[in-house]
Formats: sequence, C-alpha cells, structure tokens
Amino acid sequence: HLNLADECNAAIYGAKVATKLAVPQVKAFSINEMLRELWFSWRDEAEQQGIDAFLMWPPGNPPLHVAGDPMLIGRVVRNLILNAIMYAGKGSNILFSVRKRKTHALVQVWNSGAGIPGYDSRDGEANFAAFAQQMLEEGQRRGDGHGLGIDNVKHLSIALGLRMTMQSRVGVGTVFGFRIPLAEYRLMAYT
Repeated sequence: HLNLADECNAAIYGAKVATKLAVPQVKAFSINEMLRELWFSWRDEAEQQGIDAFLMWPPGNPPLHVAGDPMLIGRVVRNLILNAIMYAGKGSNILFSVRKRKTHALVQVWNSGAGIPGYDSRDGEANFAAFAQQMLEEGQRRGDGHGLGIDNVKHLSIALGLRMTMQSRVGVGTVFGFRIPLAEYRLMAYT
C-alpha cells in the first residue's frame, strides 16, 4: 500500500490530469511488474476477507512493456482491485491478468462474486459507463462515498485514453478491464 502522503499526492496529481491541469507523464514500464507489486500488496487483505487472489499471465512470455503514466495506471488498477475485494464476497476469487493483443496489453481484474444484474451486454464500454454513473449516483444518494473509486477510474481512463470495459453475469462474477498500448508502438509515435 502507498503511505498516506503518497496516496494524497497521487490523488491530487490524478485530479489535475483528469481536469487537464497537468499532462500525464507517459513512459515505458513493465505492466507485469506493476500487477505483481499490486498483487503482493493486496493479497493479504483479500485473504482476510476470505477471498483468494491470483495473478495470471502466459508462462514463459517476456514481460510486457507498455506506454502510459505508471502512477495513474497504478491508481486505476488499485481502484479496480479495491472494488473487486469490496464486492466479491467471502469464498470468491479475484484474478489479475495481462495478455498481449497485437499492439496493446489487455489488463483485467476478474472476480467470481455474485455478479451485477443488468451488465451482461457484450458492449463492455457502455456497461462500464452506465455502471460508473449508477455507482456515483447511489453513493451520492447514500452520502457514504461509495462509487467514488469507479468515478475516479472513469475520469482517469478518459484522461489517459484507456477504453474501460466491464461485464458481469449474475451468479458468475464481474470483470473490469482496459487496453494500454505496448511501448514499442506508442513511443514510436513520439520519435
């Protein structure tokens, strides 16, 4: 976990990027290593909730280097992990995965929780947009802050050019994901 000062600085920086007061600091980094670090930092908390957390990428494949702002991408993934832990439920599983897709890496956070009714459409982007709006409205109505993490993910993903997706099936679980450009393709555009 980040310490409180780092968390506050990351939140302020994320808000500045989301409102276009700052520019994302795009560089190449290993998405595999980031997911590994996040898995290690959240695995114990998941297990305390009775949830098993797994990390998956194809064995024998080299690490995928992506182009993006590592602090903000980490913030997006952290929020997705927290959401998965919060809603998966005891006895569920959470899976962090990354897979290569031509010019992008597909990053996903899966949970085998109860699932969310109404989000089983194949249009993952529309599902995510509707879910983010629903969560924010419910959090505002209750006044408990729930939904702010997903709203933060929505704003950061827009600022970073990530296409967030979400699909859920009742009784099966939920998956959130995004594609991020591989460094070899994204950074070529800047040279």
